[in-house]
Amino acid sequence: MSQAIKKVSSSIRSIFKPLSLFIVVISYLLIGQAVEYLYGPKVSQSLVLSGPFYLFLLTAVSLSLLLNLIRKLIRKEFSWPSLLVHIGLIGLFTVSSISNIEGPYKNIQASLKLKTGESTNEAKLEKFEISILNRNTKEKVFVDINYSLRPQGLNLDFGPTYLLTYLPFSQRTYNLRDAQGEVSAIIEVLDKKSRETKKHLLSTNNYDYENFFVSNNREIFLYNQEKLNCLLNLSNINPSCIVMLRRRSLNDLKNDLCKEGNYLITKSGFISLADSCRLNEVMDRLIIDDKIVSLVKYYTDKQLEEDYHYKRDLGLDRTDVIKYIEKQSPKHVRFIKPGQDQEIIDVAGDFHDMSFQYKSYKLPFNINFQELSGNKAKLVLNGKEYTLEKGDLVETLDYYIRLNNLDSKAREAKVSVFRDQLRSTKTTFFLIFCLGLILFTFSFTRERMTSK
Repeated sequence: MSQAIKKVSSSIRSIFKPLSLFIVVISYLLIGQAVEYLYGPKVSQSLVLSGPFYLFLLTAVSLSLLLNLIRKLIRKEFSWPSLLVHIGLIGLFTVSSISNIEGPYKNIQASLKLKTGESTNEAKLEKFEISILNRNTKEKVFVDINYSLRPQGLNLDFGPTYLLTYLPFSQRTYNLRDAQGEVSAIIEVLDKKSRETKKHLLSTNNYDYENFFVSNNREIFLYNQEKLNCLLNLSNINPSCIVMLRRRSLNDLKNDLCKEGNYLITKSGFISLADSCRLNEVMDRLIIDDKIVSLVKYYTDKQLEEDYHYKRDLGLDRTDVIKYIEKQSPKHVRFIKPGQDQEIIDVAGDFHDMSFQYKSYKLPFNINFQELSGNKAKLVLNGKEYTLEKGDLVETLDYYIRLNNLDSKAREAKVSVFRDQLRSTKTTFFLIFCLGLILFTFSFTRERMTSK
């Protein structure tokens, strides 16, 4: 038996020597940092740090150390320092492998944005979910969508929809085609500070409207022809308002839409939706904060023939997309991107709200963004006050909180949250490893002194 174990151990150790594997693991981690710098944390986590090769390396190091330890125990060649070092390293690499595998012990990585004065205990995990809410029954169902570097076929029967495909790193392609009742428009946005001009093409695309955020509180709406006719004469007796007023009352519609800072795109120009949507003045351009918005082109009975395609270059400007079809109109393939909400009417005429978003995670404490002063933010975590600069890291209740970014203009802070659920176990094995090193150093020093 001992000869068999010796042969297996010798064979594997000759291929996977611990020292060589240590160097490979460190090199691999450096590659992970380079990938994160070039392509962002999503690619780094999916491709490198949570990839199968990284788990293989951790497992190979653990197995090599374990076989080496068994060989020493059988031969009775071990010493206590060597035994402690082996146990510590085997434990560290094994636990690290477990915390990188999807499951109950996987590391928690989340983020959140806070404005001055806001307080929350809800963060967003680095994974997606799709939810559908039935407005009548208030029933809500969820599907988790894990990060991927390649397209995934879903083929899920999900409420009033069929989820077809998850496309990461996709790029939109489109052209205009004839479509009765639809509207498309090209707007031009000039940044007065940088003098940079960008054009944006909006299209209703079988939806009631498409919106465009110029700034945090300023929004532009492009409605299809039927809904535009409703807004131009917003009343209960206008036939164009029948469907819109089925969903909400006239007062609720005005409260949601008719706000200061909201604008409507028409063939003649822009109309303010303030003052209960009186729609008095038509403007050929909008001056919003440090941006000038102009209408370049307005198309009636036109819509974008839109599609998304996966791009292999994994660029930072790519977006994740879910392709789906609605059961009541299965001929049209539709798309939804992270942060978007879509309204769906099922075959029975019930309304549903579908959202594609980052999965929520409830923290056991509140994060309160009290004050922004220069390049410092004052946060209250679990009742304790901290003054942080960008990049600062603090710990509370086994959670690490990092201030990633500060936007003084929007008075907004971006915070990341990290928790290693096996941290105490890793700490224990690390202390065992350190104790073994100390005993090994002491033993080596004593032998050198004795030999002299």
